[in-house]
Amino acid sequence: MSLLLESLRLERQQLPARRYHWQRMERSATAVYGKALQWSPETWAQQWLSDNAPADEQVYKLRLCYDADGLHEVSCQPYHRREIRYLQLIDLPRDFDYAHKYAQRTYFEQITASLTPFTEALFLRNGYLTDTSYTNIALSRAGGWYTPTHPLLGGTQRAYLLEKKIIQILNIHQDDMYKFEYIMLFNALMPFEKAILLPIKTIFC
Repeated sequence: MSLLLESLRLERQQLPARRYHWQRMERSATAVYGKALQWSPETWAQQWLSDNAPADEQVYKLRLCYDADGLHEVSCQPYHRREIRYLQLIDLPRDFDYAHKYAQRTYFEQITASLTPFTEALFLRNGYLTDTSYTNIALSRAGGWYTPTHPLLGGTQRAYLLEKKIIQILNIHQDDMYKFEYIMLFNALMPFEKAILLPIKTIFC
């Protein structure tokens, strides 16, 4: 059975908003493996941060591959944000499901490799906006930010922004997206204040 994946932002020896990650890991383990986590991510994180966290102020990507019984792989690398200038609309396969963050990401990798430089996929399901290959999205209109009702993956930063009422949920059809002004790409590594912001006109079919 495929391993699950969790990617966290590590900055100044801290893991911001990590409780959202632990909650998602618990939900995913129960759904995928039929049992709760048999280990504590928080206990592991406290020990790992004490022993291994880089002492500089650079942002790192902490990548955990795991299943219900434990961690299988841990990596920590400096984080470099991709440069994205355009978004290409891509229809998802009818049976595609990514409700849980799997370590196996072949479909996303193949799509990304097929795109022109500086272009990221923006996936549609039945004509409605969902996510990019590695971020949730929100669109702006009249001073408000709106995130699709049905994302591919319920991201941890999305959960935080919804809880704080910074963004709202809205079903957004591709025919309506040009009623908005900007699209924001965000995830745990790129929180709201560090997100990629693009004009709606940069989206193409």
